[in-house]
Amino acid sequence: MKVLAFIPARSGSKSIDNKNMALLGGEHLITYCIEAVKRSSITDIICSTDNEPTANLARRKGLTVLDRPRHLAKDDTPVSKVISHFIRNHYQQDEVRHDAIALVQPTSPFLTPYQIEACIKMLSDNPDMMSVQTICRVPHNFHAWNQRILSKKERTVE
Repeated sequence: MKVLAFIPARSGSKSIDNKNMALLGGEHLITYCIEAVKRSSITDIICSTDNEPTANLARRKGLTVLDRPRHLAKDDTPVSKVISHFIRNHYQQDEVRHDAIALVQPTSPFLTPYQIEACIKMLSDNPDMMSVQTICRVPHNFHAWNQRILSKKERTVE
């Protein structure tokens, strides 16, 4: 099965400025997903970004980079619109055809080549299946519903 990896990496973030280029364990966050894809059977990788440092890093890693239009790089832009833009404006002109497109989020640093291969195998073994997705269990006390906002007084040790 021939698969194209698509990595959407916009620069804006509500919580962490330029999150995809933030360092985690001495590496840029986006590097982890790039390396996982490169260690899988996927050979074609495209990064869509509106950020020059991200584009430069992706190019150094051997990825094809597409400039993402500003109107598709907002906080409320669904990733489905970014993928649709890519397919309509770039992929249809490409001579290479793939059996599937893997959406690989740069904010998933723990994605492994094994998980990528398991998804590809599942699609390959089940021709009626339209998509697969990696998931993981989250311990009950780590779930967002269980998070607490502490007051300034509660954060202070006296």
